[in-house]
Parts: sequence; structure tokens; C-alpha cells
Amino acid sequence: MPSPEPTDERPKPEPTVPGGKPEPTDERPTVIDQTADLLQMASDWVRQEAQGVVHDKLVIPMQRLGLTLASAYAAGCLLVLGLFWIEIASIMLLGYWLHTAGMQWVAAYATAFLIIGGIAVLAAAIFLSIKMRFKTE
Repeated sequence: MPSPEPTDERPKPEPTVPGGKPEPTDERPTVIDQTADLLQMASDWVRQEAQGVVHDKLVIPMQRLGLTLASAYAAGCLLVLGLFWIEIASIMLLGYWLHTAGMQWVAAYATAFLIIGGIAVLAAAIFLSIKMRFKTE
């Protein structure tokens, strides 16, 4: 049979404060504790309300704006990429037509590059002039 372990059955001394008096062992909260709890609860409530307002008035609109800008950026990139391939096809087709019309192939493709590049610069100038006209109005 195992022997029981020795236990310390001496009474524990009561905690004391610096004056030598025993510390009160009341478990009732004091007025200061209750006030601190009330202030903490009010602080938590204000934080939750502010979080809701910030989420509704700032976070959601910023997310929508970000998605809109990302979609516009993606659409713009795809448009530029599509225009790039259309421009390459136009250069090849125009170079072929000029070559079959009797020009040397180097001159034909160089002329095709000049024509397509000139059209692109002209389109950009027209776009900028229209944009500036609407900006001043």
C-alpha cells in the first residue's frame, strides 16, 4: 500500500499591507473596480460603433473603388493589346498590298509602318484635343 504523501497542514499567514494590518479578503468589487469596468464597457461600445461606421462608410466604398479601378485597368490593357495586334496585322496587310503593287518588299513594309504610325499619332492628337475641349467646358 502506498504511503500517503506528507501534507503541510500549517495555517497560512494572512497577507498584510505595509501598515501591518491584514488585507481585506472581500471578493466584492470596489467602486473603483466597478467604475473601471463601466469605462471599459463604454470604450468597447464606442470602438464597436466606430468600427461599424468606418466599415460601412469607408471600407466598402474603397473596396468598390479598387475593384472598379482594377477592372478599368484590365480593360485598358486588353484594349491596348488588341490594338497592338490589329496594328501589326494592318502593317503586314498594307506591306503585302504595297509589295504586290510593285514596290520592293523593304520599301513596302517601311511605308506601311509610316502609314500606320501616322494614323496612330493622328488618332492620339484627335483624342487629346477632344479631351482638352471637354476639360475646359
